[in-house]
Amino acid sequence: MADAVVVALPGCEVAALCPKLTPGERGFFEQVDYTREISVSLMFKRAPRPLSFDTASFPRSAAMGLAALDVEHRKPGFAPPGAGLLRITLATRATDRLWEAPDSEIVDFVDRELARTPVGHLKPQDYAISRTDPMYPIFHPGYLTSLIRFGRRIDRSPRLFFAGDYLVGPSLESALTSGLRAAAAIPGVRAAPVVQRGGDVVE
Repeated sequence: MADAVVVALPGCEVAALCPKLTPGERGFFEQVDYTREISVSLMFKRAPRPLSFDTASFPRSAAMGLAALDVEHRKPGFAPPGAGLLRITLATRATDRLWEAPDSEIVDFVDRELARTPVGHLKPQDYAISRTDPMYPIFHPGYLTSLIRFGRRIDRSPRLFFAGDYLVGPSLESALTSGLRAAAAIPGVRAAPVVQRGGDVVE
């Protein structure tokens, strides 16, 4: 039997896996919510006409169905020499609306949206659709208050410790930080500090 367990899962999945959570813990985990994401990879035999950027973000004010465009073939090893690879991420509302749509419909939607930008119409040789659920934790209004309350709780599940981006912020670095904090909270375990950008030390 393990002395302790670190539960490193998306927060929305913890309650189903851990039936013996305290009422307060269960209430916290049941209100953790995540976004989901659809991304479209467009592949070209030859790279599209030169683009002057590596990444482009589309602001919500533009009322577009796209969130970001990444020129992946500029990254070493991402595409054969001379070939093109673009990765487009759909905006949240478009993701929800097209979640069950056929792949071809999603590609047509991306093409129409790109036609509204200086990128214009593209004719990919092939494409791949990626659907990710869950993706990022949603820090909705009031979430930080419940998160602080969860961190200060007195009634805790014995031998259970929790790690995940939902405890710090929606990024890989935040997930790592939460894991180090969870390990450091286990009696008898000392986690090494992590130095973030800017020289800040996270215990």
